[in-house]
Amino acid sequence: MALDGFEVFTQRSTPNEARPLITIQKRGTLGLNKSAVDAIGKPEAVELLFNPQKRVMAVRPAAPGAHHAYLLRKQGASDSYLISMLAFAAHWRIPLGQARRYEGTTEDGALLIDLNQEAVELVPRTKRG
Repeated sequence: MALDGFEVFTQRSTPNEARPLITIQKRGTLGLNKSAVDAIGKPEAVELLFNPQKRVMAVRPAAPGAHHAYLLRKQGASDSYLISMLAFAAHWRIPLGQARRYEGTTEDGALLIDLNQEAVELVPRTKRG
């Protein structure tokens, strides 16, 4: 078979995702990629908001000492950040049990997650074929 038209793949890793991506993990953890955190100014802490009529979440910077603030936890050596949102999900009846990834948008300094948009359902690494 002739190899005309083929291109050599020279990258050793995948590039960092430039879109703000938010993952609601199956046990109630909210994961934010670097682009999502950068989009709201790389805060130390955030607060969670919800519009129940529109089913849109918002994550916006907060003072680290505020009683309702969540400190962003960097996930190991990656550029991902985590916060617990179990109580938030229970209060607003946001379904858990299946990890779902959403693309976020920014507005007024906040990261918006429209739960009505089609989410990517994530499969655990151990169950991938």
